[in-house]
Amino acid sequence: MSKANAKNALSRLMGTIYSHYARQVEEYFGKLESDLAEAKKTEEQAVRMLGAAGLEMADMIKERDHYQAAYKAENDRKLEDETRLRKVSEENLRLAKHGQRLQAAYDSLRKENEELGQEISELKNAKPAPVVLPGHIAEALGKTLKLHAGRKDFVAWVIAGEIQSNDSRELRLLKNHAQRKDAFIPLVNAIQHGYTTTEPEPTPEVKFAAAVQEVLNAGYSTVQTAVKINELSKAYEQDKQAK
Repeated sequence: MSKANAKNALSRLMGTIYSHYARQVEEYFGKLESDLAEAKKTEEQAVRMLGAAGLEMADMIKERDHYQAAYKAENDRKLEDETRLRKVSEENLRLAKHGQRLQAAYDSLRKENEELGQEISELKNAKPAPVVLPGHIAEALGKTLKLHAGRKDFVAWVIAGEIQSNDSRELRLLKNHAQRKDAFIPLVNAIQHGYTTTEPEPTPEVKFAAAVQEVLNAGYSTVQTAVKINELSKAYEQDKQAK
């Protein structure tokens, strides 16, 4: 083979090798560009997926916050209802206890009033104690009543008048005594209910009746009168038991 032929053969061989490697390089870079384009598409898809996932996550967070707020509101409402119910129950219990105390007080007061009414009824039916008079007044009253045949109302009317010249000595004594301070009413009571010259021990009934009369004459209010008579009633019961 001549030198020129060898050179041409080498040149063709080099061209073939270059062409082969050029195609491989071109294929490699083509594949690389394809892979890069695919990677870019994958990246863009991943970005879109991440964006969608982020939006979905945001919606889920928003929904979670909504349900948490709703749960808290419902829980707060239940707590308020429980608190209100507890207060209502406590108030009902307080009112029930107060009602029981009022009922007990009413029953006690009614019982005391019944006892007091019975005692007052007994006192009304009780015979008044004899009036204590000085000895000479008692003697003069006895003679005057005997002179007028026991006409008590007439004698009480006569002693209220002025002294007359034809009055007896006994009637003069009675009229003079009746004109003394706080003497006329006891003298009339002595005529109506009897009298004595010895100071008797007052019975519990007499003392209670006198005390009740003082309260009734004092001008207290209805409530004050009831309270004071109730106190007198208790003292009267103690006095009776002591007797």
